[in-house]
Amino acid sequence: MFAFGSALVQARQLYPDGRLVKPVTVQSIFLLDELFHFVVFQLNTLNYNDTNDKQCNYVWIDKDNYLYDNRPSMVMHNPLYGTERNLQRYVLEKLKYNPVVFQKFLALYLHDVK
Repeated sequence: MFAFGSALVQARQLYPDGRLVKPVTVQSIFLLDELFHFVVFQLNTLNYNDTNDKQCNYVWIDKDNYLYDNRPSMVMHNPLYGTERNLQRYVLEKLKYNPVVFQKFLALYLHDVK
């Protein structure tokens, strides 16, 4: 929803008359603990009610990407101490890093950098 709102604001700033000459694309990365969600929204038209219009808006969502395959929240079900203390004790070498998540993050972050 944030990606759509951001695209809508950009479109209204660039094209006050409401006719989009070029699509407006917004990329978003949502983080929740060790979980990454990647969203790309392409706004092609501001005309939502016309079903005869050939243009439509697109969204690409890649959700539930875990940075670690054996994430600490999954390993420690019933911690003896507080979760923060257990995470500090957990040896980082035991974590199985998922490099694909960082590759996706980097691809979205560096896209169209000049």
